[in-house]
Amino acid sequence: VCVTLLAGIMCFFLTDMDLYTDVDSETYLSSPLLPIILSMCIAYFIAEVFFQVYEMAIDTILLSFCEDCEQHDGNPQYAPELLMKAIGKSASNKIKPNTSGD
Repeated sequence: VCVTLLAGIMCFFLTDMDLYTDVDSETYLSSPLLPIILSMCIAYFIAEVFFQVYEMAIDTILLSFCEDCEQHDGNPQYAPELLMKAIGKSASNKIKPNTSGD
């Protein structure tokens, strides 16, 4: 909703410029209502799609964390330390990566 309102306000100020309010201009708008409503609809659609993708990414991360916990008897092995700290798990049982070069 905030993104939609911000897009509407920005469009209002853009349509209030001399380029669109001068009666003798070729780009004169008799009413800025249609461009404002159209820009708000487009902004809502773009914001909705973006937030759906973001929500899907968060769900995927949490589902992977839960699967990691389930596969390792409640002790996640591959979760990042920041996620484990946010969830309240300790990183003591985490598998260390192999850095021997084998």
